[in-house]
Amino acid sequence: MTAFDGIPTSLSADLFFRNMLLAKTKEEPNSKMFSCFSCALENLQREPPCVRSNAHLTVSDGRNLMEFTSGDGSCAVTVFHNQGKVHYNVLVPNWDLYFARLCSNPQPLSLSNILSIRGHLHNWGSFRKGFSPLACFDLAVEKFCMEPDTIQKDAEMLVECGGRVVRFVSGQETYKISVFFKQGEAKYEVHVDNWDVVMERLQTGVEALSLENLLRVKNRLKLQKWRELRSCLDEAVSRFSQEPRCVQDNAKMLITTSNEKVVLISGKGENLITVTYGYGRVDYKLVERGWWEVAARVLQKKETHTTERI
Repeated sequence: MTAFDGIPTSLSADLFFRNMLLAKTKEEPNSKMFSCFSCALENLQREPPCVRSNAHLTVSDGRNLMEFTSGDGSCAVTVFHNQGKVHYNVLVPNWDLYFARLCSNPQPLSLSNILSIRGHLHNWGSFRKGFSPLACFDLAVEKFCMEPDTIQKDAEMLVECGGRVVRFVSGQETYKISVFFKQGEAKYEVHVDNWDVVMERLQTGVEALSLENLLRVKNRLKLQKWRELRSCLDEAVSRFSQEPRCVQDNAKMLITTSNEKVVLISGKGENLITVTYGYGRVDYKLVERGWWEVAARVLQKKETHTTERI
């Protein structure tokens, strides 16, 4: 049956909610339909006004069906009871409504959810003239999958998209992740104060390899227990700064001491750099990706020697 004499009635959003509340009061408190109405009311109140004011709601407990409509009813909302659970689904007809929903409430932070939303945005965007590439979402997927569980399960992530921000949350939102455009390219930044978590991240390869990052990590190593790692970073900074740009921008650096292992990656990580502490000394080695990097390093060394003579 439907809300009024078998015919879904178009109503204002306020009347839409009032009629749902009235229908709910007529159901037994422990019934499936009562649970469905509770779910519908709770979730619809979180929807942006553009959805609440133009919704066609279908509520079913598996035996009975009720329908309610507000505005033009362009957003199809379905609430149904199946296998002991209440399910809530929304289908919207266009990009603007989808994006409004996405930005109106925090989304669960998980790799699968980021991938799912990125896929939906791509599908919607393929029909929009002038739609910009989802560079921030691409970078979020690439980097978040490398984060340790400590961060994945307890963070807030803000991802810029289409001039607005999509918010993802997990746990108590202790760690803050921002993915945004800066100077024409996507940037991924994480704010972490806990040094143990900093070290966890350094072991996964999520941190970018750059001279700036090497210096930043080195300058935070104040305690004696980091002596070996600091020595490695001193050597890494000294040698990496002399590498040609084609190496710096496409390298994977493995730093190994008796107690720690650090991984930093730039580009595709195709040039392998190892910095190893052993027997009181630091060993720096580079395996070039190909002849271009070999030639660039030879040329760089010649230029350095020429400058030193001058």
